[in-house]
Amino acid sequence: MPGIFGGLMTERSFQGYEIHLGETIYQDRAHPFSEITRLGESASLRDGVISSDGFVFGTYVHGLFDNDRFRHAFLRVAREGCGLAAPGQTAFVTTERERRIDRLAGHVRSSLDMELIKSWLRTSIPVAPP
Repeated sequence: MPGIFGGLMTERSFQGYEIHLGETIYQDRAHPFSEITRLGESASLRDGVISSDGFVFGTYVHGLFDNDRFRHAFLRVAREGCGLAAPGQTAFVTTERERRIDRLAGHVRSSLDMELIKSWLRTSIPVAPP
C-alpha cells in the first residue's frame, strides 16, 4: 500500500481509548487501520480504515497523538511521504502534561474539605414519593 502507511507505520504500537458506536463496513480496496486488543481481552479485532492510497485514515481510537512516540513516528513518516525532510526538533509533551495534571490535582486536593464532602455522602436525602 502506498502513502504514509505503506509499511512505514506498520507494527507501531499505540494506546488510546475507544469511543465506538456503529459498525465499520469495509469498501473495496480499503484496509483496516489496526488490530486492537481491548484491556482485559485476549482476542483482537479490526479497527478503523485506511484508504486504498494510504493517505487517509480513520479510527475509533482516541488519544493516538497524545503519545509522543506514536506522534513523532507518524509525523516523520507523513513528512517523508510528502517529500519533506524529517523534523529537526520534536516536542515531548506527555511528561509535561502529566506533571501539570498532577499539579492541578494537588491544588484541587488541598482546596477541598474531604471530611465535609464525605459527611454529605453519608447524609440521607429524602426522596419524594412517585
